[in-house]
Amino acid sequence: MKPLSVTEVNRIIKYKLKEIPQFRNVIVIGEITNFNERSRFGHWYFSLKDEGGQLSCNMFMNYQKGVKFEPSNGMKVICSGYIDVYEKGGSYQLYVMSMNTVGAGDDLLALEQLKQRLTEKGIFDISHKKPLPKYPEKVGIVTSSTGAAVEDLKSNISRRWGLSEIVIAPALVQGEKAPADIVKAIARLDEMKGVDVIIVGRGGGANDDLKAFNSEAVAMAVYNCKTPIVSAVGHEVDNTLCDAAADVRVPTPSTAAEIVVPDRNEELRRIDELSSDMSSLLKIRLEAEQNRINRLSALSGRDAFYEKLESSIEALGKALSHSFKNLVSEKEGSLFRLADKLDMLSPLAVLGRGYSISIKNNSVINTVKSVNKNDVIDVIFTDGSIKAVINEVRENE
Repeated sequence: MKPLSVTEVNRIIKYKLKEIPQFRNVIVIGEITNFNERSRFGHWYFSLKDEGGQLSCNMFMNYQKGVKFEPSNGMKVICSGYIDVYEKGGSYQLYVMSMNTVGAGDDLLALEQLKQRLTEKGIFDISHKKPLPKYPEKVGIVTSSTGAAVEDLKSNISRRWGLSEIVIAPALVQGEKAPADIVKAIARLDEMKGVDVIIVGRGGGANDDLKAFNSEAVAMAVYNCKTPIVSAVGHEVDNTLCDAAADVRVPTPSTAAEIVVPDRNEELRRIDELSSDMSSLLKIRLEAEQNRINRLSALSGRDAFYEKLESSIEALGKALSHSFKNLVSEKEGSLFRLADKLDMLSPLAVLGRGYSISIKNNSVINTVKSVNKNDVIDVIFTDGSIKAVINEVRENE
């Protein structure tokens, strides 16, 4: 038998290891020992041990940013990565790509395995992210119909823009039935005609409250949705699978409203700036052409050639002025239409048509269930208000 060099032996072992599927994606639980972060390149070198042995590990610096804690000797962790051979040293080791503490036990291990599978399928790839529309006409919302998140989203969207129709697809956001409920709500809005963007999420909560947004079903529903999706699960520390699969992730429902619709005041200011800029540019252009005419006239007198040139430039100036006036008129028409729409949405306009608004404790009364007999309420009309006492409460049968 022909003898093999040391390099050849190590290389053969390296290639054989790569042929074993279990070693390409492996998750290992163990206790950290021999931890050393004083690498010249900033890498972490350590071992994982249990009662039966040790496994050499390293974690390159570019993967360390995903670790939310400081590793130390004696800490029990879950590491995911791949097994490979370091040829020069003739040793195999675990190349760690992610690390978590073992606090959550089997749940955390299952989540890490699911996250790894979805990552391999490309569910979280940036190439799949869809851009959000700038002026959505219809905004879909998937969240609990009774939580604070839905009211926060509705009020902020209406306050910022006021021209987008809001469609609520209510869904459970925690509990065993929540993932299926969220998936159905997303599909319902995705199939609805005219929905330009979907916000899915909930208010803040503990890790257990967010389990629905870490389910494979929800992550796949978000990934497969044809309509752009914003994930607004109310937490800022850790990302859920829903966050990673969505086209855009924001920390709170309030932030979702800010990025989904524009600020109408900012848009009106921008139109004013554009009108002013166009007026200035037109004035500069006309002055430049007039100066050119004056220079040519001074050199050669006002003969037929220059008179014809002057006439052409004057016609150009009139055409530019006419185009500018038409553009300004068009923009003014858009502003007036926008103002009319906003006026129609105004509560004062509703009052002017003979309706009134009832208020209890500074909150609008929108259901008889929120008042009781002998409660004192304020009733607001278009020309004033009255204070009234509830004598009887009758609910529709």
